[in-house]
Amino acid sequence: MILNSNIFPLGEIIDKLHELSFDTKRLYNLATLQTERLEIYEKDLTICIDKNQYCNSLDYNIEIESNLDKNHAIGLLKQFGKIFKFEIRDDYLVKSARAINTALEEKKFNKIEN
Repeated sequence: MILNSNIFPLGEIIDKLHELSFDTKRLYNLATLQTERLEIYEKDLTICIDKNQYCNSLDYNIEIESNLDKNHAIGLLKQFGKIFKFEIRDDYLVKSARAINTALEEKKFNKIEN
């Protein structure tokens, strides 16, 4: 509903925005984010591969969800990176922030930082 008309749908979210004195008529759609996720379950971990589309961008990210220690998960990511030729980045932003930053960049606004 908000995508084409800038009309926020009725419900809990708009009620909360009004409670916080937000003028919802001033809100507009900045970006649309679509994610396709593949989940692979292996022993004590879940490997998630996301394909993200927003603005005119397409990116992929891989996550490892596990009860194992962080260093083990990082080691697995590094192994996957070598095998599938992708880089492990320390400056990782969540996909919603990447989508917003891309939209802001296209519209020449300030971006979100880590």
